[in-house]
Amino acid sequence: MVIPSILVALIILIGAVIIDMIFGEPKEYVHPVALVGKFSTRTEKAFMKAGNKVLAGFAFLVVIILIFTLPAYIVLRIISPVQFLYFIVAMILFKTTFSITSMGNHVKPIIKALETEDLETARTKLSLIVRRDTSNMDATHICSATIETVSEGFVDGFLTPMMFFALFGIIGALVARIINTMDSMIGYRNREYFEFGRWTAIADTIINYIPARVSAAIIAFSSELLNYRVQSVPLKDVRVLTESTNAGWPMGSIATSLNVKLEKYGQYVLNENGFDPTVGDIKRTMNIYYTSIYLSFLIFILPIMIIVFFLEVI
Repeated sequence: MVIPSILVALIILIGAVIIDMIFGEPKEYVHPVALVGKFSTRTEKAFMKAGNKVLAGFAFLVVIILIFTLPAYIVLRIISPVQFLYFIVAMILFKTTFSITSMGNHVKPIIKALETEDLETARTKLSLIVRRDTSNMDATHICSATIETVSEGFVDGFLTPMMFFALFGIIGALVARIINTMDSMIGYRNREYFEFGRWTAIADTIINYIPARVSAAIIAFSSELLNYRVQSVPLKDVRVLTESTNAGWPMGSIATSLNVKLEKYGQYVLNENGFDPTVGDIKRTMNIYYTSIYLSFLIFILPIMIIVFFLEVI
């Protein structure tokens, strides 16, 4: 029996989400994202020896993408005649490109530590999900960094891979996730990676461009549905304050929706006249996060899948 492509995609999508909810994240030694990170760290030096670091960085990105997507593509093609096996493997593989429950698992210990005024533990738990130095953060800045991370994670860890799955299937989602992982490894504007990581940073900006902007609307809509939204500074006055072209959209949306001030030392202050964020704001942010995920399926991901299906059959 030939199953319509949209039904295949829906089965894989639903199955992958169920896997995420039941099992969470795979162990590091089998998680493609972790494997990409380890492989990147071990091989980047060989590419960085090249004279033209910009071109070498581009080649490095392409090689990493091919190394991790070609085997997945070949395996899926080989097992595709066996539908049951194909669905199982496809669900597991797609699950590795996004995360839903993982965010809550990381944020809950931070909330618990803040509620008991255990700042040291809160800093330690926060350091697991942010790049910045957390060693001297006070409670306000811990709350701010947590809220920022949740809003950015909605885009990087969920909306972007979901959009690429809806458009290009599992391999598309895998490519998006690899680019995002590579950007976190080499997409820095420092002396070491400014040239070598340039194409990775550009690729990351491109793949997140639409999801970041869509996320701002979805976050605002979720805030409205939850009766959190406060009339404060317009988003257009806040989103441009971050160095990243994309990060300002989800972070600015959450800042203006909750009317909280989000600050990263020495880099930006979003919604400067807003209230200092509290533990309660982190909890509200998580409610917005989960509501935004539900809304994303209904008003963004499923419509894209339907459009793609009709374009295929025309």
